Amino acid sequence: MPEPPHARPPMDAEGERKIRKPAGARHAPAGWIMRAQMILFSREGLRTSAIAAEPGCHMQTVRERIERFNAEGLPRTGRLNTRAHPWVRGRPPPQPRTPRREFVYLP
Repeated sequence: MPEPPHARPPMDAEGERKIRKPAGARHAPAGWIMRAQMILFSREGLRTSAIAAEPGCHMQTVRERIERFNAEGLPRTGRLNTRAHPWVRGRPPPQPRTPRREFVYLP
């Protein structure tokens, strides 16, 4: 059976701070907080089932987040990648106006 994934240790104090800050934040997007907590719990040695029980997500989600962090490091999870599209927040984009039909009046 393969070894369960564990987040790699921090490279330096700055890398540790960049994970601990969103993990303890109260005014940050929930996705950032959840992913940072997953990384910290993994570093503490918790299994994926215990990590998944905390935020109420699936164990495969935890594995994917940890593997992504190990492979791509903090830049990918620096903003913890919410995958938000630019048009999700704020005012919706304007809809193109269609020309009105002209009515033909019969005599």
